[in-house]
Amino acid sequence: SPALPSKSGGRGLTKNETIMNKKEETIYKILDIVIEECEVTEDAKITRETMLGKCKRENVCMARCMFVTMLRYMGYSVSTIAAIVHRSEQSVSDILTNDHQYRIKSPAYLIAEAECVVKLKQFFVNKNPFE
Repeated sequence: SPALPSKSGGRGLTKNETIMNKKEETIYKILDIVIEECEVTEDAKITRETMLGKCKRENVCMARCMFVTMLRYMGYSVSTIAAIVHRSEQSVSDILTNDHQYRIKSPAYLIAEAECVVKLKQFFVNKNPFE
């Protein structure tokens, strides 16, 4: 993902820009882990663009639901998640409601979610967020 442009006039990143880059890096890491665990075949390819776009394929919708749920677990607010996934706050609330239905109806969803949680724990255990 491209770095945010520096507001410091070429003097390097400011402290706030560094923090934002770390947050952005973390969000993209979560997104990449969800894509990796939800992608089953080459025919059902999932990309960052399809996840953050308007794609309605079932596998993408399930992966997007998992991504939104992971962000919520990480403590992001519904309004922040809405900005990240380019949806309204109501749409994000609907996606979070769908998570419950996927958990009931889809063993594949539960497996992918468990694998995501394991990878995210490994990522955060091995990472100092203040480096």
